[in-house]
Amino acid sequence: GIILERRRRRRRRAAAAGEAPPPPPLRERGGYDGLVGATPMVALPALSRALGRRVLAKAELLNPGGTAKDRIARAMIEEAEASGKLRPGGEVVEGTSGSTGIALAAQCAGRGYRCVIFMPDDQAQEKVDLLRTFGAEVHVVRTAGIANPEHYARKAAAYAEATPGAVFMDQFETLANFRAHYATSAPEIWEQATAAHGRIDAFVMSAGTGGMIAGVATFLKERSPATRVVLADPPGSALFSRLKFGVAYANQQKERGVRLHRYDTLAEGIGLDRITANLAKAISAPSGGGGAGKKGRKRRRGGGGGNAALIDGAVQVT
Repeated sequence: GIILERRRRRRRRAAAAGEAPPPPPLRERGGYDGLVGATPMVALPALSRALGRRVLAKAELLNPGGTAKDRIARAMIEEAEASGKLRPGGEVVEGTSGSTGIALAAQCAGRGYRCVIFMPDDQAQEKVDLLRTFGAEVHVVRTAGIANPEHYARKAAAYAEATPGAVFMDQFETLANFRAHYATSAPEIWEQATAAHGRIDAFVMSAGTGGMIAGVATFLKERSPATRVVLADPPGSALFSRLKFGVAYANQQKERGVRLHRYDTLAEGIGLDRITANLAKAISAPSGGGGAGKKGRKRRRGGGGGNAALIDGAVQVT
């Protein structure tokens, strides 16, 4: 009673003052789900000293599946359950470069669902091995563009449509992805970073599906319109052109010159070449309101893994 009433009063006061409402209370959970989220924010002292800025990193590797994809896996399954699409004994189907599949496989093992994963053939074998360890059925397919029916996400969608009791999670387009990060990742980042520093000058993130950068950007912009949202991406990025010129196109896509693997990078799981429904929640928003809008920045330089790209982006921002 008292805690709920205080929250209601805070919401009423915020609404009367024209302020963004406080985030909803986090739901208490047990078991595997209880380990998802609430990850620590850690300082990077060497980088902070070199840049003359306080640089913090959200330690999403401490989620039970090792990535932030645990958050969206839980959200997608729970929304499918609530809608009645996913029933006891059903199948969870997804097309993934690995991390979302690992998170889904772990969730399915705990909830009693069968998990079927479609992956492109340019991903690390360790991901395939881990998926199978968690009990998932894995189909490795040749790498193809999203317009091709052989693309791993389209293969997963076709399989689910043809299989009774199967549900395609559709991580790229379902807004359960965006909502998961808006409701959990973003409030954690805001509370942890502002407690340590009082404000957030910039948030740097890459885009695999676009759900995390969109969810966090929207939340941060509602509370601090001056906060910069920076998208870090590998060379050959179509998103760079989309944010700078309004067209999602890179020279590597030109006819007669396009290669099967046009990203010259070691990073897996990033390098999105289209505007997903999740990413659109950020980049289509007005620059003074929610999302990244025109204040967003795109960084192409950098190599190595996804975390290296983020650090490179942070260096360039400062």
